[in-house]
Amino acid sequence: LGMLGLALLPLSLCLPRVELAWLPSWGGSAASTAELAVPVASTADSGSWWSPWVVLWFVGILGIALWQSLGLWRLDSWRRRGRALDSGYWQALTDEVCTSLDYRGRPQIYAFPSLVSPAAAGVWRPCVFLPEEAFTWSSERLRVVLLHEIGHLKRHDLWTQWLSQLVCTLYWFHPMVWWLNRTLHQEREYACDHTVLSSGTEPSLYARHLLALAESFSRRPQNRLALTHGLFLAMAAPETSPSVLERRVRSILSFRGASRVPL
Repeated sequence: LGMLGLALLPLSLCLPRVELAWLPSWGGSAASTAELAVPVASTADSGSWWSPWVVLWFVGILGIALWQSLGLWRLDSWRRRGRALDSGYWQALTDEVCTSLDYRGRPQIYAFPSLVSPAAAGVWRPCVFLPEEAFTWSSERLRVVLLHEIGHLKRHDLWTQWLSQLVCTLYWFHPMVWWLNRTLHQEREYACDHTVLSSGTEPSLYARHLLALAESFSRRPQNRLALTHGLFLAMAAPETSPSVLERRVRSILSFRGASRVPL
């Protein structure tokens, strides 16, 4: 809701202008009231819209928009170069996960060699990317990975991530906006961890799988998911610090069979 409010805030410039007179002070005279009047700057000031700060703001917006455009191109490239996993085994596994999550539809699963962490992607065409080493994983690990990633799609996390990126583009100069975006990303991961556990997965088993994925990523730091924020939600994201990972593991191990998270 905070991100949505920030996204709609610029629309206030289009609202009609309302001017309120100052209320008179207690026991004050009309003269003192007149002294409190604040002159309103004219909107016809031609230089106000082209100050150096406004120009810098627009330059920042264009730069981040270009960054996001490169991410869109990267996503399309991964779809074209990825290997579609559409055999009977993968379809049956995907259908099982979608049924357990009550997710309507079947997202396309791709294998891409440059990835380390599984990732959910796509707003209009949702899909899941898996690293090539997924072919060596057990069916148990594949199931919990798909539960986590399709859980993102069920919760429409890619839509809220896009909204967060829009707000970060508009308010790129404000550190609290970036902090809020990072916090929302972490909360999405906690929520999807809860989704996996609510499906019946043992907390200790899920924690081992998550740590194994994080360790696999740390062994190949050159394959970072760069230029993809707002497009991908990775299960073991590159920006996951040891402290964040530790908090996730603690949260997983403290799971006590709470009620299912609304999706």
